Amino acid sequence: MKKQGAKKKLALFVVFGLVLLVFGVVVSIMSTSFYPQTESIYKKAVTQNEIESKKYILCKVARTTGYRWELVQNEYKETGSEYVLLKGPDPQQDPGFSPDFYQNTFVFYITEKNTVFRAELEETCFEYTVNGWDILYPVDHGTFPNFYPGFMLESDIVLG
Repeated sequence: MKKQGAKKKLALFVVFGLVLLVFGVVVSIMSTSFYPQTESIYKKAVTQNEIESKKYILCKVARTTGYRWELVQNEYKETGSEYVLLKGPDPQQDPGFSPDFYQNTFVFYITEKNTVFRAELEETCFEYTVNGWDILYPVDHGTFPNFYPGFMLESDIVLG
């Protein structure tokens, strides 16, 4: 008799625990669904498929003195690593932009490519003239979980 009562209590405890778990998961999903509405979007991220028909290069923020950008894929879709100069719109020109904006990849739409000599560094590099830029999906905000992989946010710029 005591065994059956203990089994019923255990079953009730398990059912109650499962109900609480399901409730917690539902609340968690609902809160993350509404969370993006609290942030201001600075720029929507683009995917590789969206830019395939355009002439572009992919760059990351350079972690060196003398250059702002490191080319990670050139206009021929060849990957590698070299430092480049950009003329035209550049997110690093925004006063709030943090050069430590994690390890995101930026898309620059190019109109011209030249080879220039940098006297101060005593080396030759490529200089791209660009007419616009985007950020490649997914956007890394340096947080876990990443609630906004499809957007660069105002807080990324302002707080950097």
